[in-house]
Amino acid sequence: MIGVIALCFILLMTLAVAQDQIEHRRWVKKVERLTVHAHLTRDGQIITISFDNVVRIIDAETGRLVKTFRRSPNLVTPFTLELLVAYSGDGRYVLYGWVEGDGAGTSLYWGESLSPILIDVGGSGDYASSLVVSPDGELVGFVGEFGGISLRDRNTGEPLPWAEKEFSKVEAAAFSPDSRRLAVSMNDTVYLVDIRSGELVRMFEGVGPLSSMAFSPNGRYFAMGGGVLIRMWSCATGELVRTLEVGSLNEEMSFSPDGQYIVCDGVSGVSLWDVEREVCLWSRHPGNGRIEYFSFSLDGRQLIGLTDGGQLYRWTLAGDGRLVSIQMLSKNGWVG
Repeated sequence: MIGVIALCFILLMTLAVAQDQIEHRRWVKKVERLTVHAHLTRDGQIITISFDNVVRIIDAETGRLVKTFRRSPNLVTPFTLELLVAYSGDGRYVLYGWVEGDGAGTSLYWGESLSPILIDVGGSGDYASSLVVSPDGELVGFVGEFGGISLRDRNTGEPLPWAEKEFSKVEAAAFSPDSRRLAVSMNDTVYLVDIRSGELVRMFEGVGPLSSMAFSPNGRYFAMGGGVLIRMWSCATGELVRTLEVGSLNEEMSFSPDGQYIVCDGVSGVSLWDVEREVCLWSRHPGNGRIEYFSFSLDGRQLIGLTDGGQLYRWTLAGDGRLVSIQMLSKNGWVG
């Protein structure tokens, strides 16, 4: 009798383990198809990355799958909370941040954007809320869950000590186009600092709280978004020169490559604004979910946006910024 009971117990345990393995495989299959980042390359291709580290390269014009591979090392586990992704200014390099549970914190990996191999550049016990990459690709880092910021030389992995020392309650961060300065938002103040020395260049007080910041690629404007406004300062003089009343603003906003337009996401949907004329050219609601990433094509005629639910949209623009067409490229979180 005891032997029968023991056998039944072993069978039940085996069945439970098998069931767990089946559920895990289902989970892996599901997250493989959830796109967590999308980027338009300079040659007109779309790179998408799934939660489980599958990279797909799509021809933006035809929607045809060009290439697919899985990046290595693959650190995604059942305890992974989030996969964060950021690109250098020219799109050549990609930075991954695996935010892992069970006390693992954040692991940073770096590599060529079209390569399956990533290199370890360090990590932290803190959980990252966002990644930052200098436009020239020489500095990488992250803003932590509780507002700490860490910046590292991507070649050596060595941290810039002034960043962690001086800034502990960071809400947003952005690099200048020449990679020489970093803007850091804390409370209602933005600090513009020299990257290498950490010296304060300029301070903007009474501007917060902010949800996002961005420099125009031509180096002309520095934009701060928060509440219902996007305000723009002259990078040369530090004077406020533009104010856009965009309505309630989510986190994401981005300049077009020539700096002529800025796109943002809010309660009214995705809006494209003419910077010089301070007018909204169009606004469209993409459906459920907020936009997590925007990316323009090099000529500014194509704009893609990825929602937090994995839906990827493409907006085709005329030369004057007018909206020509809208297309949803993803199906069940999978593109191509």
